[in-house]
Amino acid sequence: MDIFSSPEPEKTRVHPKTHQTMVTLKELATILNLSPSTISKSLNDSPEISFETKRKVRKLAKNHGYIPNYSARSLKLKRTKNIGVVIPNILDEFFAMVLQGIEKEANKQGYNVMICISDDLTKKEEGGLNTFTSGRVDGILISLASQTQFNGSYGHLKKKLGAKVPMVLFDRISKELDCDKVSVDDFKAACMATEYLVQTGCKNIAFLSTISKTSVGRQREEGYRSIIRLSGEQLFKPQVIRISDYDSFATTLKEHLREYPVDAILAADERSAVCAMNMVQRQGYSIPDDISFIGFTDGSMGRYSNPPLTSVSQHAEDMGTMAVRSLIDRLEEFNTGKPTHQLVRTELVVRESTRPLVD
Repeated sequence: MDIFSSPEPEKTRVHPKTHQTMVTLKELATILNLSPSTISKSLNDSPEISFETKRKVRKLAKNHGYIPNYSARSLKLKRTKNIGVVIPNILDEFFAMVLQGIEKEANKQGYNVMICISDDLTKKEEGGLNTFTSGRVDGILISLASQTQFNGSYGHLKKKLGAKVPMVLFDRISKELDCDKVSVDDFKAACMATEYLVQTGCKNIAFLSTISKTSVGRQREEGYRSIIRLSGEQLFKPQVIRISDYDSFATTLKEHLREYPVDAILAADERSAVCAMNMVQRQGYSIPDDISFIGFTDGSMGRYSNPPLTSVSQHAEDMGTMAVRSLIDRLEEFNTGKPTHQLVRTELVVRESTRPLVD
């Protein structure tokens, strides 16, 4: 499945703040009595150009409000001005918010967005990559399929990277792949959420996950376990509830609650948190008096649940913006250095599904 979105029609190049006609690269070259090539290399931090020349060029460009002409650059570099995005699930609100950030920033910089849905299957993921790399896109943004991560089957991705296909991983990433990455620190985020539950007086904290096959799910579980260990396992026993699919969700959770005392649940994603809240309330539990809940994403499902869900905000739209900027920097040759890993900030948004902090 491909989804196409187009940027705004190209307008006369005027400065976004002053609304005056913008200076061109050739005009900068004329002012400094340098070649346009030298100006371009200076702005792109080329090692061929001296520090002093770069300084003069950048100062002049800043003073004149120079902004690169991406359209002209794309013609020179024979670009399609298309970016391919491969995501596991377009119905997941987190990925929908990431896509919103991707599309806004891509369109702002003159790029179109094409989307492929992997359905968490390696074969579909590989098919999408093959379609995109047949001349349809300039670069690819991808969040890995759970099947790919669970099996460690990265051959199709390594092949594309070996062929110099510009690629940025976001959210679900892997150390096996040598390319730019954008994610949150899922381990740290889970630590923060678990520690908050401990501080509210909860002692029987369970970790609920339907995404244990992904890097995200594993790191969140590790973060939860680390806080339980630090809190003292003689008082805090780790309880991990892994659910492979939603058909067995209610049965698995009910069985766990019958067998073990639980006064808090940290869910690895928003959907499972809200589903679990609905289920335990039907069983007669009160939230948060009997069981507190924390989820991830901070999407509309959690904000409008009953009670509203305390959630780890991953700033999904910011992740999309950062990912597409990272890719475009590679495409436009503004970044020619080693691959980077950028972290998106997280924060705990406290609502009514958790108890107050203990004094």
